[in-house]
Amino acid sequence: MQTPPRRHNPSGSRGLRPRTSSLVVGSLLGTASCPGQLPPRFSSVARKTLLRGPRAFVTTLLAQIVPAIVAALLLCSSSNLVAQDPSARLKTARDHMANQRLDRAEKEVQKILATDPASVEAWKLSGEIRLRMADLEGALLAWIEASRLDPDSADLLVSIGDLLIRRNDRLDEALAVFDRALVLEPGNARVLVSKGSIHERREQWTEAAEAYRAAILIDPNLVRARSSLGAVLFKIGSFNEASLELRKAIELSPRDLRSHVF
Repeated sequence: MQTPPRRHNPSGSRGLRPRTSSLVVGSLLGTASCPGQLPPRFSSVARKTLLRGPRAFVTTLLAQIVPAIVAALLLCSSSNLVAQDPSARLKTARDHMANQRLDRAEKEVQKILATDPASVEAWKLSGEIRLRMADLEGALLAWIEASRLDPDSADLLVSIGDLLIRRNDRLDEALAVFDRALVLEPGNARVLVSKGSIHERREQWTEAAEAYRAAILIDPNLVRARSSLGAVLFKIGSFNEASLELRKAIELSPRDLRSHVF
């Protein structure tokens, strides 16, 4: 039986088998932690040079493949730094929320909190996202944590109070939160309107009217304060004053249907 002649190897050394070349190339390309960053042509170059022999492969390795892998690693490293930047993640989360991708927005926020659990902005945004998802309890817990980290924020306290007043069994807590907010910002008309709404729900008409009047003194153009005061005045029989307040509310916002409800 005649032995088939060996193929001539111009490099003078024995070439590597295709399977071996694939494994070596795969190992080298696997060192880059960002898939897809290395141009595909380098894989083809590596395979061809491996088949030509170790010497040719080493030459190509030093000249083309290693620099390409190093460049890919550097590019990947900078990409990861950008991706892990909290401000970039917050922006991404807000973009997702704006496009109604709420699950993805919350995942971005949780990534921030995993590395920085003291991020007030992340907790605030988490509350906003959960509120959009109709997860009132989740939103409340997120804002309570944000308020714990930033106790001087009246806006956070107002947001917490506005969630609490949605439940009749937590109105006392809401009042306490609004009182804390007024200590921080005595001139916050929104807080006074919220306090008035609690008194109104409890049919405490005098206290409700006082809160709404105090809000109007701070901001005479606050439609909700005037319309709410008008509604309360009607309930206690002060019809002339009630009509005056409701008329002013309509003048301020003629398209706001809430101003016409009394």
